[in-house]
Amino acid sequence: MWDEKKDLGSMKKTFASLLILSGLGLSAAAIADSAEKPAPEPVSGGEQPTDRWVPADGENLTFKVIDGRKTIGELTLDFAYDDDGVLTIVRDHQFQASRFFMSFSMEQDMTSKWRDNKLVYMKNDMFVDTPMGDQDFTFEAEEGQYGDLHAQTEAGPRIIPGDAYPETFWNSSFFENDRFFRAYLGSETTPQFRKAGVDYVTLNGEDTTCVRYDVTTQNLQGEDQTNQYWFEENGRLCQMAFTNPAGTFYYKRD
Repeated sequence: MWDEKKDLGSMKKTFASLLILSGLGLSAAAIADSAEKPAPEPVSGGEQPTDRWVPADGENLTFKVIDGRKTIGELTLDFAYDDDGVLTIVRDHQFQASRFFMSFSMEQDMTSKWRDNKLVYMKNDMFVDTPMGDQDFTFEAEEGQYGDLHAQTEAGPRIIPGDAYPETFWNSSFFENDRFFRAYLGSETTPQFRKAGVDYVTLNGEDTTCVRYDVTTQNLQGEDQTNQYWFEENGRLCQMAFTNPAGTFYYKRD
């Protein structure tokens, strides 16, 4: 029997989790195709990728959002450089899913600019639709005189330390940071990283060896939340697993 009070409570946690997911960029279904193949040897924890992937001008990464065996959305990342070498990343992220006889969806447009792997500008527009109602989020931040970020958030103006890193995991260099911030409220969270293993991931029809990392941050309730990220040996993101009270969404690169 459907317990409306219990399920709505779970939906509230799911809603909070979706906000963390948006600060982005998955395996039950995504790895099912290779479940019977022998896995590579496991690796020890605590190590970081040896290479940092640098996107080429005009490069694009596309991820299918998978819920179970159903594709429910898409995440795209477009990379471009200006004449001064500043990298602009345009992120288009959308999905629609159902749980407990209820549906929720998210649409996100984010533009970020990076100079020497440091964030100097970000604009994040997001719309979330849940049974609890609709919510628009707008976040905009620009580098200040002393290297920090001056942000306008839904919670008001905020100064974000220049060494904080947004929760966008397109590049394995985020492992070098010990301070994240959420790209909607500007609040900070402290990450923990663990090198969890090595898996085969199918990319372009071929099995590719990817290193899996567990990344733990805190959700809006202050609870630890662990998600998984797979990187190729060159440090390029190939897959993500995002877990919330409603289940796990998988992001598999095309």
